[in-house]
Amino acid sequence: MIKNPRFQSKLKKVLMVSLMLALIAPVFSMPVFAATDTVDIAGPIVNVFTNYIQPQVEKLVDYVVLPLIDVYILIRLIISIVSSVHNYRRAGELDWTHSGILLLTLIFTMTVSIWMWGVIHWGSPA
Repeated sequence: MIKNPRFQSKLKKVLMVSLMLALIAPVFSMPVFAATDTVDIAGPIVNVFTNYIQPQVEKLVDYVVLPLIDVYILIRLIISIVSSVHNYRRAGELDWTHSGILLLTLIFTMTVSIWMWGVIHWGSPA
């Protein structure tokens, strides 16, 4: 054992305070028991998703993501048409396959926001 009386008195005080806290803590803590019949954990999560997250995702996709994709495809379509015209003037062969696929893709991405939300069951179509 340690022979220093000053250290022993400090050790006793620390032990007494720790013991008092250990005994008082259960008195001030309140037991919480979840009733299994009335607790709905998924309800608030679904509520937050449908009321807050879903509209923000829809606006972000409709006003930011899809227009960026449309602009990218439009630029690729213009480059493809210019390349096809250049090849026609140079070699006399006309290939519209790549341009046609890009045109159909552009039409698809421009109309996807109208029907996409109904397909994935996120409320009414925009």
